[in-house]
Amino acid sequence: MNIGEIRAFVTVVESGSVQRAAQLLHLTQPAVTRQVQRLEESLGVTLLNRRSKPPTLTPQGRTALERCRQVLQAVEDLFESVSPSGEPTGELRLGVSHGVAWFALSEPVDALRRRFPALSFAVVSGWSRPLVAQVQAGAIDAATVLLPAGAAPPNGLVGTVVGDDRMVIVAAADAVVTPPVTLSTLARQSWVVNPEGCSYRDALKSAVTGIGQPLKVAAEVYDQDLQLSLVARGVGFGLVSATMLRTAVSPPPVRVVDAPELNLTTAIWVLRAPFLGRLAQAIDSLQNSMTEFMQRSALSSES
Repeated sequence: MNIGEIRAFVTVVESGSVQRAAQLLHLTQPAVTRQVQRLEESLGVTLLNRRSKPPTLTPQGRTALERCRQVLQAVEDLFESVSPSGEPTGELRLGVSHGVAWFALSEPVDALRRRFPALSFAVVSGWSRPLVAQVQAGAIDAATVLLPAGAAPPNGLVGTVVGDDRMVIVAAADAVVTPPVTLSTLARQSWVVNPEGCSYRDALKSAVTGIGQPLKVAAEVYDQDLQLSLVARGVGFGLVSATMLRTAVSPPPVRVVDAPELNLTTAIWVLRAPFLGRLAQAIDSLQNSMTEFMQRSALSSES
C-alpha cells in the first residue's frame, strides 16, 4: 500500500469515473485501475462495486474513503509543516552571546516576535565558543556570536556577518591617564571584567601576561551596565562595547582610553544549522534587524 494507491482510490470516487481520475492524476486509465486494485488487495476487501456504471462504493469502501481522506490530509499537513515557504511555527531555539545580548535581546528579538506571533522562543545566553558548539550539536537552531575579524563560519554551519564591533578601554572620567598608554600601563591597573570564558578578557589577559605581568581583577560581573557603573566609581579600568557606549541613552561618566597596543575588534555573526526549513525565515529576519541596528549605530557615530 502506498500514497499513490490511496490517492487514486479517492480521486476515482470524488471525480466519478476512472477516466476522469486518470486525467486529474496524469495517468492512463489502466494505471489508475491497477492502483485501486492493489489497494483492495492490500486491505483484503472490495472497495468499489464495478458492476454499476459508474462504480459505486461498497460498505467497506465508504469506511475506507474517510480514512483515506484523513491519510491524504495528514500527508499534506506533513509537507506543509516542513515547507520553507510557510509561516514559521513551533519553537525557535536561539543562543545569544553575552557580548551582544544587550542589543540582540531588545529590538531585534522584539521585531521577530511581532512578525512571527505563532513562533515560540527558547533563548539561552552564553559565551560564543560554547554557543557555536551547541549549534553544531543541534542543541540550538541558531546563535548570535562574536568571532575574530576575518574568521570563516565553523564547519557545518551557515553564517552571516551582521556587523562588527570592538571593545574599548574605559576609565573613570576623573582618572589620571598619562599617554602613551602602553601594555605596561594597562598591566598596572585593576580591572572590572567579565567572568572567565569571555574572549575579550582572555585577549586582555594574554596581552598583559605576555609582558610578564598578571591581570589584576578588581571585580568580575556579567552585566555591562554594572561594569560601567563600577568603572565610573573608580573601581578599575573596564572593557566595553564601543557600539553600546555610543548608543547608550544615559552613558555613565567614563572616558575612553586609547591604547594602540591592544586591538579588540571582532565580527558579529549569526550562525545557523543547515536545513532549518521555515525557521530559516525567522533567522533571516533576525539577521536583517541586527544589521539595521548596527548600521544605524554606525551612522549615529558619524553625525
